Amino acid sequence: MPLMSSHGASAALAASLSVLLFATLQMFKSSIVESRPMTIMGGLASSWLFVLLLTTVSNAEMSLFGSSFQCKIFPEVAFCFIVAVMLAAQVHGVCATTCAPFSLLALYYLTNISAKTYPGNLVGDGREKATRHAKKKNADKAP
Repeated sequence: MPLMSSHGASAALAASLSVLLFATLQMFKSSIVESRPMTIMGGLASSWLFVLLLTTVSNAEMSLFGSSFQCKIFPEVAFCFIVAVMLAAQVHGVCATTCAPFSLLALYYLTNISAKTYPGNLVGDGREKATRHAKKKNADKAP
């Protein structure tokens, strides 16, 4: 049972950090919109908002549905992506525009880290098809 509570604690911490990050973006909104490099940095910070929101949703689901529950592209990842871009748009339009590719890049690296940490847990990773093919091949050889 301690594993479930750690998922809940992680979800709560990620939610708190995402609120803190968004509040910081709103507080420094006037400084962010003053220059082009700062708006890009606002988009980068908003991509971290995406990562924190995804962590919150994923850990809350794992706490509710069990440790083996995984986030899917739709609805969890898409929801967090849309929310992060919309929150970035409240700061500046360029922040939203740069948040999108930075968030997709972060999602790519999160997926790679997850694949290395939990091998064989990706849906459609090809192992299922190879296993079925090997079983069929072995069944054909049997008399």
